[in-house]
Amino acid sequence: MGILFTDLFKKECQNKFQVTEAQVQQTITNPDRRQVVEFNGLKLGFFLKKQTEGKYYLLVCAHWEKGNLLVDLAFKILPSLVEEVKTLEPLVLLQQLALKFGLTIRIGKQLNKFIFRESIPLKPNDKPAKIVKILNPENHPFLQSIFIKIRQKGNTKVADCALAYCIDLERYSKWLMERKLTKNSVVIDIAPQIRGYITPRDLITASGTLHFLTNYSQLGSGKSGYLFKVISPNYYLEVGFTENSFYIARNDQRLEVSIEPVYKPTGYVHCYAMWQPTELSLLFLDESYKEAVSSGADAIAEIERRKKTLKTPSTIPPNSLIDWARKETIAPITTYDSPFDFYQAVTFSLQSIPDKVATIGMYNAFWDITYKGSRIVSRRPKRETDILPIIHGLLHDIALAKNFQIYPEYQIASGRLDFLISGQLKTGETVNVCAEFKHAHSPDLENGLLNQLPTYMRAKGCDFGLYCVMFFKGPYFTEPKNFDLKNIDLFLNGLANSAGLSNIRILVFDFSHPKPPSQL
Repeated sequence: MGILFTDLFKKECQNKFQVTEAQVQQTITNPDRRQVVEFNGLKLGFFLKKQTEGKYYLLVCAHWEKGNLLVDLAFKILPSLVEEVKTLEPLVLLQQLALKFGLTIRIGKQLNKFIFRESIPLKPNDKPAKIVKILNPENHPFLQSIFIKIRQKGNTKVADCALAYCIDLERYSKWLMERKLTKNSVVIDIAPQIRGYITPRDLITASGTLHFLTNYSQLGSGKSGYLFKVISPNYYLEVGFTENSFYIARNDQRLEVSIEPVYKPTGYVHCYAMWQPTELSLLFLDESYKEAVSSGADAIAEIERRKKTLKTPSTIPPNSLIDWARKETIAPITTYDSPFDFYQAVTFSLQSIPDKVATIGMYNAFWDITYKGSRIVSRRPKRETDILPIIHGLLHDIALAKNFQIYPEYQIASGRLDFLISGQLKTGETVNVCAEFKHAHSPDLENGLLNQLPTYMRAKGCDFGLYCVMFFKGPYFTEPKNFDLKNIDLFLNGLANSAGLSNIRILVFDFSHPKPPSQL
């Protein structure tokens, strides 16, 4: 008997809930409990096994086809549910899971969250496409498994339903995460497709923006799910897609924007989810936006017309999130599950630098300061080459904990890359990140992003790069004249997007040396 994995399992269970094929195979071949049922020629298998770390059980749902066992779905079952039902029987646990987190399914006159081995009479005029209906009033993403055959019985049609259930993914995943929380703990989950390009530190600020470029063919039916979730005691933030809308939710406030008004079967679209203390906003900019602007419409007015905003009570992430981020930066890791996990770890580590500088007050390390006696007579930003060893020093202990190697001034492509950062995957492969640092006031700022770093990445065969911009403009330095801390980020990201450099993440570090409180 061969064990095969369906696309549904790979997309929903493997990618979203990090259930591995090895875990499933072990559960099937050596289960704690196993149940096999047959109905109208269909053979279904249900397998349960407590995982070695003891934090959850794995429930595998499969069916036989042409001598092979096809794995449809696998669910993580927390011990609390097992204790509640007082059994390890897989079917009972699946039923309870559906009753707790399922959506109601209508088949003919039957209305239930879990339907098993039932023959349901249908109306003569029931059309096949409308026999099954899932009731989803809150428009949540869901995961369904329905095995049904329609047969004629005399003058009536009958739906032979071997199994039907539909799990509300929003409620189920929140249950999994909330059970991990202790009094001061934090759970941040980022979908694999944006992992590496967005990090937990991006998501714990009071004001933030998630921006990504996708194709309309990747949205809509069958493409629902969350992009990230932040859960801590008294704070919740989530962004994702249902089958027909883009949404952002914070605590008990939720904003949705329909995909339908701008929907095209193909074509690229920029998606923005934005949050500030007193509002949530969503925005789609697709090809119709470009057409409107090229026809003379005001770009800002077009953006405001398309943006949807929800005013909320003032909401600030708790300090526990900042404490969590600082601890997570130095939490040990030996190997990485995927390149994207490594990209995220490297980006997250570099993002800790401004926090360290501000917390310790080590701004002077980045400036050349001239004294006359005890009086400061001039301040100038250090040269880029003089700053790189300081950056290396700030990353050194993190690199030891995260098990990645940092190679400064790496010789490549007739030049010197500021940092090549390497790590090891669980497969034994080595994965690299190219990091280039540049002053915000450098005349070479644009060239470094558009040419220099991409050239290094191509020469090294590197799929991910970090362009780190050091910003000094403030009380003691007036360059660059055309940018402030916010719009330089927007400007550089605009350049990168126009050049198709989606694999380069831009980080702006504020080393501007604020005035001491006594001078404010």
